[in-house]
Amino acid sequence: MQARNYVVLDLETTGLQPGVDEIIEVGAVKLIDGQIVDRFHQLIQPRRQLPLAVERLTGISAGDLIDMPRIEAVLPDFVAFIGDLPVVAHNALFDLGFLTAAWGKPITAVWLDTVELARLAFPLAPNYRLSSLAKYLNLELGSLHRAPDDAAMTAELLIRCLDKMEGWDLTLIHQLNLVLPSGGLGSLGQEVERKIARRFPNRLLRPGLICLAQDNGEEGLFARANDLAPPLFAPTALAEILGPTGIFAQRIPNYQFRSGQVKMLNAVVEALNEGAHLVVEAGTGTGKSLAYLLPAVAWAVSQREKVVIATHTINLQEQLWDKDLPLVRSMAPFEFSAAIVKGRSNYVCLRKWVGVWTELEQMLPGERAALAPFLTWLNETVTGDRAELNLPPGNNELWSHFSGDSESCLGSRCRFYSNNCFVTRARRKAERADVLIVNHSLLMSDAKTDNMVLPEYSYLIIDEAHHLESSATEHLGNMLSDKMLEHYLRLLRPNALPPGLFGQLKHRLPELMATLGELELSRVETELASGLELLNTIQEAGTEFFAGLEAYARNFAAGEAGFAQVRLKPSAAQWHGWSAVNAAGENLNIRCKSLGECLNAIAQALAEPEEEELAGIARDVNALSAQIRELGETAWQLLDLTRANLVAWVESDARSCRLRSAPVEVGSLLREMVFAKTKATILTSATLAVNNSFEHLLTSVGMEMQTKVLQVESPFKYDEQALICIPRDLPDPTRSVDDAYTQATANMLIDLVRTIQGRTLVLFTAHKMLRDVYGLIKPQLEAEDIQVLGHNLDGGRGRLVEEFKANPRTVLLGASSFWEGVDIQGDTLTCVVIVKLPFWPPSMPTLEARLEQLAQQNKDGFRTLSIPQAVIRLKQGFGRLIRTQEDRGVVVILDNRILDKNYGRKFLNSLPLKTHIRGDSAFVLHKIRDWLATERHQQALRVLDNPPPAALGRGKTR
Repeated sequence: MQARNYVVLDLETTGLQPGVDEIIEVGAVKLIDGQIVDRFHQLIQPRRQLPLAVERLTGISAGDLIDMPRIEAVLPDFVAFIGDLPVVAHNALFDLGFLTAAWGKPITAVWLDTVELARLAFPLAPNYRLSSLAKYLNLELGSLHRAPDDAAMTAELLIRCLDKMEGWDLTLIHQLNLVLPSGGLGSLGQEVERKIARRFPNRLLRPGLICLAQDNGEEGLFARANDLAPPLFAPTALAEILGPTGIFAQRIPNYQFRSGQVKMLNAVVEALNEGAHLVVEAGTGTGKSLAYLLPAVAWAVSQREKVVIATHTINLQEQLWDKDLPLVRSMAPFEFSAAIVKGRSNYVCLRKWVGVWTELEQMLPGERAALAPFLTWLNETVTGDRAELNLPPGNNELWSHFSGDSESCLGSRCRFYSNNCFVTRARRKAERADVLIVNHSLLMSDAKTDNMVLPEYSYLIIDEAHHLESSATEHLGNMLSDKMLEHYLRLLRPNALPPGLFGQLKHRLPELMATLGELELSRVETELASGLELLNTIQEAGTEFFAGLEAYARNFAAGEAGFAQVRLKPSAAQWHGWSAVNAAGENLNIRCKSLGECLNAIAQALAEPEEEELAGIARDVNALSAQIRELGETAWQLLDLTRANLVAWVESDARSCRLRSAPVEVGSLLREMVFAKTKATILTSATLAVNNSFEHLLTSVGMEMQTKVLQVESPFKYDEQALICIPRDLPDPTRSVDDAYTQATANMLIDLVRTIQGRTLVLFTAHKMLRDVYGLIKPQLEAEDIQVLGHNLDGGRGRLVEEFKANPRTVLLGASSFWEGVDIQGDTLTCVVIVKLPFWPPSMPTLEARLEQLAQQNKDGFRTLSIPQAVIRLKQGFGRLIRTQEDRGVVVILDNRILDKNYGRKFLNSLPLKTHIRGDSAFVLHKIRDWLATERHQQALRVLDNPPPAALGRGKTR
């Protein structure tokens, strides 16, 4: 393959399915010696109607294609344009599939995929979409989703990839060629290696690992001189930093002073000073991150005390790390250091990586090729953090073969420990940092292991604290699945991909003869044979166990098709198949114990010689022994239907069957494991109070009722910026037939979206209803040039939000993950629709168990638990609308229970806008139309109520 001669192509199509969807545009460029020498472009007339989504995406209209040729007339000229040159495309299988379907026979050219090539050349790229790579590499952006421009951009990407590869160390490209498959990328890799070798004929291949990237020596986000005298903790000075004449106001153009932000900062300062716990609800736009970051870093530095900040979402963690902490650093009159802390499994273990690498000859070509992106990444990473890797789904399983864990770590006995161990680097940074950024999951792991995960700390700030109870519920519980069992068995299987530990041991028995004594070698051989037999028996026991659980779930589950979730109650013992499930669970536990004993015996034999490599294998074997024993014990323990303060349940879907458990009540656990061990803990979120009370939060997370609380109102003028509307003529969702309610909802959405001309986010509580409504509204709205996007129907959340922002004439139907964390500013989002009040289903195992517990305490679980949970979730959904002081829009609540039920007032009182409009649909649509047509209101709206049909003639306005 000549490394710079190619045809680079791109296609635009009516959809994603070759043979069903059709090509509408072909664009290509011909590269000779890396220079474009010719171009090919042709629009193509399809046989089917052009979908609105494709028109929006590409800018190609049906009118543009009406006089264009069919694909059959174009392909001969295009194939001639390709000639005998290799073909390059971004996501090449997509283009190859469409061309093959249209041509009716294989395209015989050699193909290269720039997605795969970019994964190798730029392993730290945030993702591998063409537009994202173009921004990452500062390539010239043309018209996205037009074939000629995308082909030219792909050609430029190709050249950048080749330039990067040709600058690699000879050892790196040589090792890469050991794993790349023949043809395609493999041929290119061989050509690049020959080119580098010709350029540097005296350069020798180096044994062992390639040169790892060197750490820059910083101890965290910022290097801080530890010999500096600590500054005084000056609360007044901190408040002045954010004040109307402070340093932020002086340096940031159009800075907006927020009194609520300073109010929150002062409360955080007081809590740190007094060693007191504090709960703060800070409305959207308060700037709560800076309100706690400034006092946190000042306290940490002045007192020489660590402050841990825990977030629930990656988005907030990234905001703190990439934006807020650097901003504080630039403004604060003192130095500080910060570090992100993650669990060991997030980092590559170099000892394990070397172990996998030595098994190359045991792997099939496809297995070896999967190692290639990791190899080039290791040449660049200084963190070893898997978050840097944007891996295809299949490679995530591979990661577990060389990720870190405490059980298999050799510590100072490992050759990589002192200089190159990524876990050690991260730990050193965490130990020396003033502020640690973690997630709720790691915080719970630290609590669960009696503070063995994080460095010692006494001050804690928990952001997104409305998730704290659910995080504790998930992480203080347990789970076992058929996929987990298969995963751990695969880590042992000799025929796994890559070979498991038993395969590695069998392969290395001849060389072990020189190291182990005769007795130890005999023990290894004997236990290895026993272990291989046990793998099959455990597989059989696991299959029987999970088949029984799945049958139980299918027998008793109600809900959406394809998903079953059933709680394990004492009454489960009455089911005719329960004795078989119980016996299978006991059998699985016994066999897992036997395999664990077998693995321990192997580990003891290998641990006798003082040799690092064997010691490492021994630790790996011991770690797997502990994990497999734990799986068996979990299976057996969770079948105990009488355990106190524990709820267990079975989940089953097309992918796996899972047995799960969680504490019924987590408040006492959090109080004992977290709050009692800190001097001050601050909980904050935009949504914590229910009807202006914090009682639900304090109870659910185990805080004392006398804990200090603070509500900080949003600086937004909701009475001018927002409108709440509630149609009263839709059916009661709890009393109507599903089809009737779905149809009524669809009709209302069609009229509403027509009124607003798109720009609408619709929030659902169930995927089934989302899909049904999507099918009803899509044909009508798209016929009027309003695009309809559905969650998991047209893509995942991130992609759909990007598409929504790009095309205002769009309605986006979102499920549970859209209720929070979606930030769409400006006129793009003008309306948020709440289809139903977001009550969790009472059959949800943890909720059902907690409701039963409250009933035993003579408490009304619906009012003390279900309503507060739904109120907080509704507040999150409402918060999607107004994100800045310039935003303006409407929230429409289609669930009339908010008006008709006596608990509805709690929902309305908890929203930041205290007035609303209610009436029949026509009246509501009229008011929305008028309100959106006016200038920004200068006065608050009153509650407007048009009479329902039954009250005509005696209506009133109030």
